[in-house]
Amino acid sequence: MTSSDVTSWSIRDLAAAIQRRQVSVLEVTQAFLRRIEQVEPRVHAIITVTADDAVAAAKAADQEIARYGYRGMLHGIPIGLKDLFATKTIRTTSGSKIFADYVPAEDASVVSRLRQAGAIIVAKLMMTEFAFGEQGRNQHYGDVHNPWDLARIPGGSSTGSAASVAAGECAISLGSDTGGSIRVPAALCGLVGLKPTFGLVSRFGMTPLSWSLDHPGPLSKSVEGIAAALEVIAGEDPRDETTKGARPENYLRSLFGGINGMRLGVPREYIWDFIDPEIEATVRRAFSRLEDLGATLIEVSIPHLDEMSLVMSTIIPAEAAAVHRQLVLSRGSDYDRITRMHVESGLFISAADYCKAQQARHALSQEVETALSGVDALVMPTVPVAAPRYDSPIITLGATEFRVRFLLSRITRVFNPGGWPAVTVPCGYTAEQLPVGIQIVGRRFTDALILRIAYTYEQALGWHNLIPSL
Repeated sequence: MTSSDVTSWSIRDLAAAIQRRQVSVLEVTQAFLRRIEQVEPRVHAIITVTADDAVAAAKAADQEIARYGYRGMLHGIPIGLKDLFATKTIRTTSGSKIFADYVPAEDASVVSRLRQAGAIIVAKLMMTEFAFGEQGRNQHYGDVHNPWDLARIPGGSSTGSAASVAAGECAISLGSDTGGSIRVPAALCGLVGLKPTFGLVSRFGMTPLSWSLDHPGPLSKSVEGIAAALEVIAGEDPRDETTKGARPENYLRSLFGGINGMRLGVPREYIWDFIDPEIEATVRRAFSRLEDLGATLIEVSIPHLDEMSLVMSTIIPAEAAAVHRQLVLSRGSDYDRITRMHVESGLFISAADYCKAQQARHALSQEVETALSGVDALVMPTVPVAAPRYDSPIITLGATEFRVRFLLSRITRVFNPGGWPAVTVPCGYTAEQLPVGIQIVGRRFTDALILRIAYTYEQALGWHNLIPSL
């Protein structure tokens, strides 16, 4: 705790100071609200600042800590929520003009759990409309800017969830990930971002995009912040049948022990076909450090990952169309043009094609399961390029041109269909000081294990200690 600005403290230091009552929750909350006032005009990561509610909750938290004691690491910690998580008495727009005035009657399950843990909600965060997009643009509420370079995109669809944490506007945020929407912005903004195992975290009260692919999860500057949040939000919820049997672990305690003797698989196919040479070199150096820390890296084969990407191109729009069918027919003109195009494309996917995609999904998932069965986890780049500029919709790698929105999620999206847990952790910076992330993917319900790998690497390298200048 070398800085007097609590918004720059680590989660561990911030939590320890609150627990010891060296700083009050009210002081912490007010510091983050001041930070929002200072940087939000440049970053534009927030749809709704919940200042009055946050101050009231902070005062209540100080009284609770004084009378009844400290609940845990999130007690008094300012957090932000992607604006598709329902919040009682606070508008939840889902990034859309259509829901600009929608105020839910109850909290989403994850929000209820965060409140019970004593977390302080300071903001509802910017996102691409209905979580449909990777770049972070929103014609209704404006574009979000990457705190490392304001001319660059922060990634999406959990756009504000990443930019707000990187800018110090909140300590932890929640996002959602359907094809990379937590991991992509986390990597581009120099953060840790976790897509938990499908069914570990309840989706009740979360606006859906694709019911079989959506994963809610946390973003933070450190793996400890992720572990602390996951301990709170994970677990069975009777209002989400996919969580039946989900058993949260002590994720914080599981971080320790190192990775000596672990076997980490590096996929041979698909991942390296199209990647910026500077990103590849940075990630390869990270592999060497993992070996220095005691892991053995093994090349593994997943022959048809490219086909998994095609499967996603059928399932996401088809399921999104099922969610939005009536709304897009009745209020189509109120949608962002690009969002409407994606949703309407799903209306033309036949039931036969959707069923074939689901069959292929199962078969291709078995290939990934086979690769994972021989190792502790898979490691690879998170995003094949650094954060693109807003004025560069096309990126050229070698002799191939890519649309930014496709390229950003090219690596992450293939690990959503099987519901595997995946975490991105910073592994370096480009010559232009833009963050690079390494992705770690594990077998289902090995969230604790992949966080341990991420934590061991993070602590050895210290990239998470760097913050954008703003």
